Amino acid sequence: MMLVIRLYAEVWQELNAQLNPYQRKFVNEIRRCEEMERKLHFIEAEVLKDEVELKDYDEHIPAPPPRSMLEMETNFEKLEEELLSINASSKQLMKNHIQLNEMKAVLENVQHLLDAATKRDAAMSISEAFKGEAGPFTVGIKSDIEKERRDENELKFITGVISRHKVIAFERFIWRFCRGKVFVRTVDIVENMDMLENQKSNDKSVFILFFSGEQLRTRVKKICNGFHGTIYNCPENQNERAQLLIQIKGQINDMQSVISKTLDYRRKIIFAASLSLKKWATMLLKLKSIFHILNMFSVDVTQKCLIAECWVPTVDLPLDLSGSSVNAVLNEMETHQMPPTHFKLNKFTQGFQNIVDAYGIASYREVNPAPWSIISFPFLFAVMFGDSGHGIIMFFAALLLVVFERKLISMKIKDEGPYPFGVDPIWNVAKNKLNFLNPLKMKTSVILGISQMAFGLILSLCNHMHNRSLVDVLFVFIPQCFFLSCIFVYLCFMVVLKWIFFYVNPAFIFGRLYPGSNCAPSLLIGLINMFMLKARDPGFVHHLNSPNATASVVINNKNYTYDVYDQCYLQQWYPGQGVVEEILLGLAVISIPIMLLVKPFYMRSLHNRGLPLPGGHSHGGDGAAEEFSFADVMVYQAIHTIEFALGCISHTASYLRLWALSLAHAQLSEVLWDMLLAIGLTMGGWAGSVAIFILYFFFGVLSVSILILMEGLSAFLHALRLHWVEFNSKFYGGTGVAFEPFYFTRLIRIAEGLEQ
Repeated sequence: MMLVIRLYAEVWQELNAQLNPYQRKFVNEIRRCEEMERKLHFIEAEVLKDEVELKDYDEHIPAPPPRSMLEMETNFEKLEEELLSINASSKQLMKNHIQLNEMKAVLENVQHLLDAATKRDAAMSISEAFKGEAGPFTVGIKSDIEKERRDENELKFITGVISRHKVIAFERFIWRFCRGKVFVRTVDIVENMDMLENQKSNDKSVFILFFSGEQLRTRVKKICNGFHGTIYNCPENQNERAQLLIQIKGQINDMQSVISKTLDYRRKIIFAASLSLKKWATMLLKLKSIFHILNMFSVDVTQKCLIAECWVPTVDLPLDLSGSSVNAVLNEMETHQMPPTHFKLNKFTQGFQNIVDAYGIASYREVNPAPWSIISFPFLFAVMFGDSGHGIIMFFAALLLVVFERKLISMKIKDEGPYPFGVDPIWNVAKNKLNFLNPLKMKTSVILGISQMAFGLILSLCNHMHNRSLVDVLFVFIPQCFFLSCIFVYLCFMVVLKWIFFYVNPAFIFGRLYPGSNCAPSLLIGLINMFMLKARDPGFVHHLNSPNATASVVINNKNYTYDVYDQCYLQQWYPGQGVVEEILLGLAVISIPIMLLVKPFYMRSLHNRGLPLPGGHSHGGDGAAEEFSFADVMVYQAIHTIEFALGCISHTASYLRLWALSLAHAQLSEVLWDMLLAIGLTMGGWAGSVAIFILYFFFGVLSVSILILMEGLSAFLHALRLHWVEFNSKFYGGTGVAFEPFYFTRLIRIAEGLEQ
C-alpha cells in the first residue's frame, strides 16, 4: 500500500471520521515525524544564522520507506545534539574570552589610575567627606599640605568594567549614596584588537573606586551589581599586575585558538547539513503525508491489511493496476456520492479553468464553461479594452511572458493601404462621431450579450440530456428558449435588419417607401410599444402618390409623392409587424407559467405514484432519496423562473458595460492625445522640440498606467462578471467537488509557500 500511495494520485476517502486524531493507528508515527520536523527547523535556523545557502534538491525524490524512520531519527538527533553542544561550548568560550579581554583592559589601564597623585587626591577627597566638607568630585593638589587627612595606605580600591553610557549615572549615584566617601576614576576602553570577528564591541569603560572601610566595600559592590558592572580583582603590587597581564594575554591567545577550531568544526557541520537539509525536509514531508493518508484507511479485522476507498480517473485505472510490487486489490464500487470533477488541463487552459473554478466547481459531468471562455473571455475583454494600439502593447507583454516562461519559472503597423479591421479612423475627425459610434457600440454590445446568453442556454440542454430529465427539456429549456427568443433574439434580429436595409438615401424597404434617415426605426421605443400593444400605422408615409402630397422623391428614375407621419420612426416598418409582435409577446408570456408550474406538479405526480423522480433530483450521500417536499420544489422553481425572466432583462442591460468601457477607453485615449502630445506637436521652433520631448514622457507614463494597467484591470474584472453571472447562470450550477488528488509536488509547493 505504501508503494501504491507513492506512485499514483488518487482522492482518498475518510473512513475513520468517528475517531479523533489521537485514536488512529499511525498517530505515533506522525508524532515522530513532527519531532523530526522540529529538529530540522532548528538545524535550518542554525544554517541560516551562518548565512549558508541551502542546496537545491530534486522534487522527485522518492518517499522513504517506514523502516528508514529510525535511521532518520538517529541522524537528526545526533546532528541536533552536536549543534546544541557546540553552541553551548561556543557561548561559554565567548563569555570567557570577553572576560579575559576586559581583565586585560583593567590591568593595562589601572596602572595610570594608581599613581601617587591619584591616591593623594582620593585621600583628600575622602577625608573632607568624613569631616562634612566634601569638595568637588575631582580635586587637585592642595596648597595646604599640613591639612589633616587620612593616611593613603589605609585606602582600599575596587576595579572593574561598566558600560560606557552608564558611567555618568554610575558616578553620580556613588557620589550621592556614599556622600562623597568614595573616589571614582574611569577610563574608556579603546577598541580591543583581540576581539573575535563575531564578537561585538560593547563600548565599555574601566573604573576604579577608592574608599576606606569594609562597610563601604559592601555598598560599592552592590552598586556595581545594580549597574551591571563586572568587578575584577586587581593586585595592588605592580609586579604582580605585570605577571598577571602576561598570563592573561597567553590565555587569550589560547582561547582564540580554541574558539577558532570550534567555529571551524561548527561550519563543517553546518555546511554538510546545508547540502541535504532540503532533501531531508522533502522526504520527511512525503513520509508524514503518507501516514496521514494511511490514517484515513480502516484496518481489517485480521489486522493484516488496510481497507481504503478512493476516487481515481478511469483513464488512469490501468496504470494503478500495473507496475506495483505490492499485492493491492482494487475493486470498483457502486456509490451514490457525487464524484469529484476532474479536467485534463495544460498551462494554457489552466488559467481559464481557474477563472471558472473561482465561480464554482463544476458538478460531475456538468458542462464546463472553460472551453468557451477561452474564446469569449479575451474577446469581450478586447471589446471593452477598445483599441488595437494599447492591445498590441499588452500582446507583446504577454508574448514576452510566454517566450521567457522557462527562465521565469526555474506587426509592424503602417498607415498605407485600407484600414484592415475595426471602424474606419476617418470617423475620429467627423462631427457626428459620437452619434455614429455610440449606437454602433451599444447595439453590438447587446447582440454579443444576447448571443452569449443564448449559447449558455443551449449548453443547459446538454446538462438536461445527461440527467435524462425530459421534463426539464420540454417544460424548462424550451420555454426559456421561447422567452429569450421572442423578445431578445427578436431585438437582435431587428438591429441587424436596420443595419442592412436602412441607409441615408430614400428607398423601398419591404415594399414600403422609406423617405430617409429621419424615419429610421427606433428599436428601443418600438420594443416598448410591443409590450404595451400600442397601435401603429403601417409604413413611414401615407398619401403615397396623392396629388395633395407635400413631399416627393425620385427612386429608380421614378417620382413618388407622399406625406410623412409625424412620428414615422415609431410606425410599423415591415408587413405584419403588429401580428408578429403580438404572437411573440404571447409566446413569451405563456412560457413563464409553463416554466413555473409544470415541473413541480409533474414531480408531485411522480412522487404520489411512487415513481422515481427525474435524474438529478434525487440524491444523497448515503444513497437514500431525499424527502420530497412540494412546497420546497415550488419555491425553488419560482425562484429560478423569476430569476431567469428578470435576469434576461437585467443581463441584457449588464452587457451594455461593453459599450460603456469601450467608450471610456476611447475618450481617455483622446483626452491624453489632445491635452498632451497634440500640444507639443503644434508648437514650433526649438521650444516645440523640448516640449514634445517632455510631454511624450508624461504621455507614455499615463498611457501605460491608465490606459493599459488601470483600464486593462477594469476590463478584466467586467469580463469576469459577464462570464460568472450573465453566461454561467444560464446553464452552470458550480456545486461540484474538485478532484484534488494526493500529489507530492503540490504538497511540496504548499510547504514552500508557492501555493495555497
